Amino acid sequence: SSDGPRAWPQQRLVLRPEPHGQGWLRPGPGTCSSCRFACSEGRIQAGQNDRFRPPRLGELPCIWVALYAFSWSVPRAVLRYGFLGHVCWLVGPRGVLSRYVRAMRPLYRNGWGTAEDLGVSQELLSEVFAEQGIGMTVQAMLDRAGDPQAACRRVSQGLAIQVEGIGLADCIGGYGVAEAAAAAAEHNGWDISTLRAVVQGFGSMGGSSARYLARLGARVVGLVDVNGAVANPAGLDVERLLKLRTTLGEIDRSALRSGDREEPRERWLEIDADIVVPAAVADAITADNSDAIRGRMVVEAANIPTTEEAQSRLYERGVVVIPDYVANGGANAWWWWTLLGTIEADAGQSFKHVSKVMRETVIGMLELADARHITPREASNQLSMENLERLAGLLGEDASATPLEPVRT
Repeated sequence: SSDGPRAWPQQRLVLRPEPHGQGWLRPGPGTCSSCRFACSEGRIQAGQNDRFRPPRLGELPCIWVALYAFSWSVPRAVLRYGFLGHVCWLVGPRGVLSRYVRAMRPLYRNGWGTAEDLGVSQELLSEVFAEQGIGMTVQAMLDRAGDPQAACRRVSQGLAIQVEGIGLADCIGGYGVAEAAAAAAEHNGWDISTLRAVVQGFGSMGGSSARYLARLGARVVGLVDVNGAVANPAGLDVERLLKLRTTLGEIDRSALRSGDREEPRERWLEIDADIVVPAAVADAITADNSDAIRGRMVVEAANIPTTEEAQSRLYERGVVVIPDYVANGGANAWWWWTLLGTIEADAGQSFKHVSKVMRETVIGMLELADARHITPREASNQLSMENLERLAGLLGEDASATPLEPVRT
């Protein structure tokens, strides 16, 4: 059917926190291997129509609870309407993406939002969603906003903004990653303009992370794509490589300068750098390769790029690891801030707000970690739960009936 699975009954998605290690959910049946959501009884429960019951506080998975560390506005909307953000990672023929979106229409219309990642641009997603009659990639949120037309206008205008040839939606996340690194450097008394960085991934998140790290004065000495690593101790020309990269984030090797060298992809952590930014895939840093890191900090731009054992080993060595849901939270928060009207569709305002919130969040997290002698991730989890308790007192356990709006504090 052109409308996808018409017979698909009610999706009554009940998310069950399943503590495992440092707060992640244990992967298993009915679980997304990327975000590690676990559905009730390991599967989606069926009912009668295409509607969702928003999750109550006790049903929020650990990944969403963690978002409370970064912004009140983002998780309050999740609490009220049960929007399950996920990232479209289908890299392949456009027809495959179109068929996927068509099949997922009941979810996208009633409870899910999505955005670009791993070579799938926001522009392409927007085109496919429009073709399938869904609207925007965050249409479910727009439909439930207090003023859907105003929210749609802001989001549409935001998506149309170009920043030096790159869409604002495609570069705001990497900007936040760079600001997180700057905040960690400031907290530790390091001058970021003297630090060197290596970035794994050169798509929207990795490419923009490299751009804005360089603009903060850091020397980007290594970049990694699917074909391998390129390095230069004197620094790579990030802007030149950005202009010539493919739509899938592949580096044009013909654009390398005489001092640039190619390295095997699996040896990227051996590149001598102070800031390590995994911005591509999960489990990129493991117990087997973490000892190769000689840097001062790991800033997680990708989702769950560092295994729990690797995080523990890095902490023991004094390497600061900025958790993914904090470091890469600027992209998700920008969507919500724009949709809810916290900010207008303006590049300067967007960058300013992400910088302010990111720096305050990272420094507060690191101060708590130092005071309690715990890891930054543990500190962020604690802050998340404290914020969650405050929201529970403000909104109640089941807040889905109240209007969608940002929390003002």
